[in-house]
Amino acid sequence: MSGHPSPPVAASLAIAALEARAGGLGDALLRWGEHDVTADPQALVARFACGGPCRRAAIVDGDGHWVQYERSAEVNDTLIRRFGNNGECQ
Repeated sequence: MSGHPSPPVAASLAIAALEARAGGLGDALLRWGEHDVTADPQALVARFACGGPCRRAAIVDGDGHWVQYERSAEVNDTLIRRFGNNGECQ
């Protein structure tokens, strides 16, 4: 063992889990921390964002797995903007 953390979970597994849970995601808003150890944020965002016109995905610089905790004010503002428009895609 080299003492390095295990490699991240494959992006395809994370997207498959999200799609299965939502019965195939339509509109969605996702934020992934740049340093999330549970997935490969770059691959996840690239694959997820191309799935529909109202899918929004972004990588949050400097954050880990709990973006909603680490950047709660930003996440809340993003949710208010998204849902404050009667749920219409922005």
